[in-house]
Amino acid sequence: MQRSTGRWGDAHLYYGWYGGSIYNYARMTANLVTELGSTALPNRASIERFMKGKWPIPDYAEDWQYRRLQLREAERAWGDLRKLSIDDAVEISQAYASRLFQIALERQRRRKEEGAGGIFHFFAIDFWPSVTMAAVDFYRVPTKVHATVGRSFEPVMASVEYGRDTFKVGEKVTLPVWGINDYHRDLGPGEIRWQVGGVSGAIPHRFAADSSRKAGEIVWSPAAAGRYELIAEVWIAGAKVSENRVDFRVND
Repeated sequence: MQRSTGRWGDAHLYYGWYGGSIYNYARMTANLVTELGSTALPNRASIERFMKGKWPIPDYAEDWQYRRLQLREAERAWGDLRKLSIDDAVEISQAYASRLFQIALERQRRRKEEGAGGIFHFFAIDFWPSVTMAAVDFYRVPTKVHATVGRSFEPVMASVEYGRDTFKVGEKVTLPVWGINDYHRDLGPGEIRWQVGGVSGAIPHRFAADSSRKAGEIVWSPAAAGRYELIAEVWIAGAKVSENRVDFRVND
């Protein structure tokens, strides 16, 4: 981590890419973060436009490095690059970066009443055909990161706090959920409606002006192994305001 001088400081955090784990973001205390992230591969069609069949990555390491892919960091985060198909590598890298940003951005937003000053998304768009931390590639095709960051930056949102993404069948899973309102006006009473694995519920919450407060907990016991998506929606005055999503895996 590096800091510049200044009243707030300027933290550049790369947990889960240059070292550490993405879950280090779940405990971060920096008040202003202007750089963070990990590389995600562009979608397959974009890769094929500028890499032209150069797969697997280790067989064309020089070409991939020229396109700015950091091979050592990528293998640490995604797994054995020689064993991954293009489609698997795209899915794994985009899911990994999406998870990283969701943990970091929402941790910082939940800390706003503790004095957290802000967090930037780093960064948006590639300016040449390359493999970087951009959420939108050179051809203006968004990755999964783009949608995740958009949800995590909704001005009024439900943020699910989690410290891991894998659970076991039958385990009692308890997840704190927060109501966040960045507007400088009280939005009044509402509720956070959630659903996951056929289970659903609603948590009442008042979205006070410029607030970030714990609303309650989501409690769930997965009945079968597989992949699950938890959806948490904010409803105020009978209207849906925003939706957030978190992916989990359940093992036997």
